[in-house]
Amino acid sequence: GIDNNPEPIKALMELINLNTIKPGVLEYELYNIYSAENKKWNKPELAHAYLKAAAEKNHIRAIIDTGLTEKKYADKNNPHYQKAAQLATEPVNFLQLGIIYASGINTLENPQKAINYLKKAGDQGSAASYYILGMLFETPDLETTDLEQAYQAFKKSHELGYNSARIKMADYLIRGLGVDRDTDKGLLLMTEAANAGDNEALLYLGGLYHQGYFVDPDIDKAKTYYQRVQGELKVKAELNMLFLDYPVYKPAIEGEDFDQWLYQHTDTDDLAKFQFIYLLLEEKPFLANKYHLNWLNKQGKKGMAQAYLLQARLELNKASDRKVLKLYEKAHELGSVDATYEMAKLMKRNDRDGWDNLIQQAAAQEHRGAIAYLAKMYRTGDGFSQDKKKAIELYNKAYDAGAHWVAMELMEMYLNQSNDQHATQLAVSTLKKLAKDTQYAQPLRNLGEIYANRNFADHDMQQAFRYFFKAAEKGDSYAQIIMGRKFLTGDQVTQDFDIARFFFHNGTKNGHQEAYFWLALLAEKGWGMEKNAENAIALYKLAGTTYHQETIINNQSLLSCQLNTKNADHKTAYKAMSKLAETSPTAAFNLGWMYEHGLCVRSNQKKALKQYQKAHNMGSPYASYRLLTWYQNDHNKENDTQIPTLKEQSQKGFSKSSDDTFMTILMPKPEL
Repeated sequence: GIDNNPEPIKALMELINLNTIKPGVLEYELYNIYSAENKKWNKPELAHAYLKAAAEKNHIRAIIDTGLTEKKYADKNNPHYQKAAQLATEPVNFLQLGIIYASGINTLENPQKAINYLKKAGDQGSAASYYILGMLFETPDLETTDLEQAYQAFKKSHELGYNSARIKMADYLIRGLGVDRDTDKGLLLMTEAANAGDNEALLYLGGLYHQGYFVDPDIDKAKTYYQRVQGELKVKAELNMLFLDYPVYKPAIEGEDFDQWLYQHTDTDDLAKFQFIYLLLEEKPFLANKYHLNWLNKQGKKGMAQAYLLQARLELNKASDRKVLKLYEKAHELGSVDATYEMAKLMKRNDRDGWDNLIQQAAAQEHRGAIAYLAKMYRTGDGFSQDKKKAIELYNKAYDAGAHWVAMELMEMYLNQSNDQHATQLAVSTLKKLAKDTQYAQPLRNLGEIYANRNFADHDMQQAFRYFFKAAEKGDSYAQIIMGRKFLTGDQVTQDFDIARFFFHNGTKNGHQEAYFWLALLAEKGWGMEKNAENAIALYKLAGTTYHQETIINNQSLLSCQLNTKNADHKTAYKAMSKLAETSPTAAFNLGWMYEHGLCVRSNQKKALKQYQKAHNMGSPYASYRLLTWYQNDHNKENDTQIPTLKEQSQKGFSKSSDDTFMTILMPKPEL
């Protein structure tokens, strides 16, 4: 959204000195801007300087990114990751550290550390972390390999709403991996996923009934499941149907040299069929038989092109770029347009001449990825002169070729044309088309956001509501929070705390941290459930600090102050409230109330009065009113002169104030 305009960067630089945003955030944003692919903004020295500045302010992502750039720690402990681990509180940070230590990215590979961090993230509600943890436990030949723990991790991920984990869990139950075999339960889970439209589950069930693994062979059932597969797996499902009448055999070849044998002996004219055979031979439970291998040996050159392409992909990020480029080049010479496209991207990354001709070649052969890549370069002016009209034309062409993901970039281009109603209508048309052509939930939510915008010519809150509801039904966590808030506040619907809680709960299952904030609020206020301070505190902690930071600190601190259990940490709560009171009028008033009533701190009327005065100066109508009642009852004539002003300011403040932040205030709102 910068469009060669230096003003946003100047504004960010000015904001840095105001200290109104979490330390390091703005420096990190500037680092991202100066690291952009667009050559007009790419300035490595400035990027490095701002990354360093953000890291010095303890911005955790910046500290981690610094570690990712320090290759000198490839065979030793990376101090940047160690520092990030000490500061980390958010599940996303622990997830990132878990992946880093699992892969050994610029540090010693440490599966045990990876497990510890992934568990921390998972325990804070990150479904993806538990899923990756399961993948780590199932990785063979590691000291940490443990299929029982893998199953438990997948189970927890599934319970948190991660769909891919349901399939892994079902597979483990069907095959008896890490858990007692329970084919019926596994089939039930896999069938649930299939009925929800999961293509991987449909293909898996087709394979089970096709080959008769753990179930009685049933060709009709297999065919039914194969026919329902859509998307990228549809080709594989259609090819599976070609083999429905073949008898089942054990793999004809086994051993460590299997891949090499396959690369040497495979030569097929059909790229898609080679992919299918390769996966059929490699992936359980789709095992090979001798008919497949005999057929494979009689095919033409495109299979070899695909073999080289697969080798290149396997070596990418492992071998040298020169070696990978040679493999891509062989596949390209044998006619693989995928190789042409991927080789062009790798060459561009290394600033090698000729990449632009290759990307044009791939696009000319209707390769959807190449067309989309070309569109992005014309949009950003990276590698070609910026041409937004050409970019839009290419994005539409890529979409028609099946690259549905480009619709979101196309939509952004339309919406960035400020106050252009025609462009907005084009964005709406693009989103409607994407919603119709795919099962994605996000375009439905984006349509809701556009129709809810009062600047949109066709602004329609009823239409917006329908799109939000459809997106929420499809699992979009943002839309689920929007729907939850509507039922919480009675916006467009009858207020219903139970339905609000239903949507917020689904938001947590789909991995959105903000949903925990709203559940915490329900538990704190007793809306639709019994009040439970301890549950509310636990939910506020799960909500992190990304959303509603001030409200979370305020509400959580006040709840802790009102608890008299062993786990109540009054000292920490008081410190947090004192710090927040420096910038928040509501927190400043609450701190005054705490001093006055001895809540979390020893009662001190002098400090209370001083704090109320501070909150009043910051604009808190509650503080103005409390000072008013204080002076009316203190019999100090010197304060009488302030009473009319305080009365007027409190009345004005209450008439204007709205509780859209949901910050808890210790004093009930007075009837004026």
